[in-house]
Amino acid sequence: MKIHERVKSGINILPMLEEVVKNWSDFELDTSRQENIDCQKETQTIQLIAPDYSDGVHERGGPDSCRYTDEWIKYPRVHEFLEWFAETYHGQLYRVSIVHLPSGGKVYRHADEGSYYEDKHRFHLVLSGYYDVTVIKDTEKFKAGELWTFNNKKVH
Repeated sequence: MKIHERVKSGINILPMLEEVVKNWSDFELDTSRQENIDCQKETQTIQLIAPDYSDGVHERGGPDSCRYTDEWIKYPRVHEFLEWFAETYHGQLYRVSIVHLPSGGKVYRHADEGSYYEDKHRFHLVLSGYYDVTVIKDTEKFKAGELWTFNNKKVH
């Protein structure tokens, strides 16, 4: 796999984007990402599927270590996309977040580390706008309606 690769373009993101706009205040519910993950401090997040730390064994990374959040129910069009995605790409969903990066904001260079990520692949569906992603010296412009995968074990 290349460092990052466009998997699909032309995805109808409008119904999902409408749900996000309708529930915009959900971005204020969980600020732990801004407070605890330095490279993500300029982002806002709505978690739909989140790690379940109740058993204290998040690192094992199995499907039973994740839970649907209370916000999940508010995003049926996102569910439809995720069901299509999991079926089409024969995958298991472990963590799903809607992330907002304000205009002029930045996600700082990082690599996803730890045993949780060893057997996981990362995907981004761009719901709005566009942004540049640079991994090493390789830069791509991610645009609304595009689904991307990337090697998140490399610094990005």
